[in-house]
Amino acid sequence: MLSLLFGLSMDYQVFLVSRMHEEWVHTRDNARAVRVGLAETSRVINSAALIMVCVFLAFVLSGDYGAAMAGVGLAAAVALDAFILRTALVPAVMHLLGKSNWWLPAGLEKRLPHLAVEPEENAPEPGPAPGGPSSVVHGLVRSADGEVVEGAAVTLLTPGGRQVDRVVSSRTGRTSSPYRHRAAICSRSRRTRTARARRR
Repeated sequence: MLSLLFGLSMDYQVFLVSRMHEEWVHTRDNARAVRVGLAETSRVINSAALIMVCVFLAFVLSGDYGAAMAGVGLAAAVALDAFILRTALVPAVMHLLGKSNWWLPAGLEKRLPHLAVEPEENAPEPGPAPGGPSSVVHGLVRSADGEVVEGAAVTLLTPGGRQVDRVVSSRTGRTSSPYRHRAAICSRSRRTRTARARRR
């Protein structure tokens, strides 16, 4: 009977602490690890415990006095372990212990393999921002007389007036800047009052 109870309790412990450890590895925040681990495994533990309690209580209907006593004892022990120990006392103690929960001697930590139940999530591939697909603005800055302006400051603005980028025209008066389709071009020049940016 004791060996059976030990096996059942270790089963619930693995569910609970393994999820806490996964969260600890990712965040290094003990309070969050305990909270997330308990929230995500409590339903599994409680459901499994309810099933086992019903199974053990069914022994009472067998008509055998010894089996009935064993069934009542196992059902009470499983209920106590799942509803009191695993979902209340163990998380409370682990929260109070803090980072000491995950302490290991340096030599032992190096020798033990680092395993994870789920594989690491791959970083998402870079893609276009919500503003629209990527593009490049090519501009040509000329003065009012039609001459190419070198060193003109060209500012890329959104429709709301937020600055996105700022470039300076080359010797040929050309500019190039990546932007999003919803942005607009605004040209400014220190050398001339009128400047023009043209998209190609």
